[in-house]
Amino acid sequence: SNSLDEYVGVVDTGVYHGDSRSGTTVWSLLWASTAGYYVEGIHIDEQHDVLWTLSSGSNSALEFVCIDIDPSSSTYGQRIAETSGLYTNGPLQKWTMSPDSKTGVVVKILSDLLYVYDLDPTSPTFLQNTDVLNVPAHNNSPLHLVTTVLFSPDGSELFAAVQHAGLEN
Repeated sequence: SNSLDEYVGVVDTGVYHGDSRSGTTVWSLLWASTAGYYVEGIHIDEQHDVLWTLSSGSNSALEFVCIDIDPSSSTYGQRIAETSGLYTNGPLQKWTMSPDSKTGVVVKILSDLLYVYDLDPTSPTFLQNTDVLNVPAHNNSPLHLVTTVLFSPDGSELFAAVQHAGLEN
C-alpha cells in the first residue's frame, strides 16, 4: 500500500481500492462482502500490509475481517483472517483499532459494552476476545449507551462517547 492508494467500504458490495498513481483515481473492487452486509469502518495496518474491517465473515455473520492489500502477494484482495463468534455478542457496529494495529474494540449497539479483540498476527491470542469492558454510567439517566470509541494517538487510552437521555458527554 502506498500514499496514492485509497480504500472505501460499500454496503452490500465490499471494499473498493482507488489507485491514484496515474493522476486520476481508478476504482476497482478489492474484496466482495456477503450480499446484505455492510462494511463498517476500515483500518490499514501498514506494517503487515492488511486492511481490517467489520463485515461479513466466511460464516456470513458479522466479524472482524482481515484483507491482504499487498499487490505482490498471492492472496492480494482476499480475506486472510477473521474472528470467529464476534457476532454472538449481539448487534455490533462502531469500532476502532489501536494506533499500533494490534487491538480492535467494537461497540455493542444500545449498550455500555465494548468487546476487545487481539488483532496482532504475532500474538498467541490472535483473533480472540481478550476483554469485555463495561463503560460506567456517569449520571442517573435511565438511558445511557456508548455511541463510538477511539484510541488516543499513542494508544494508551481508550475514549468512549456515551449518550445520556439525548445528551452526548
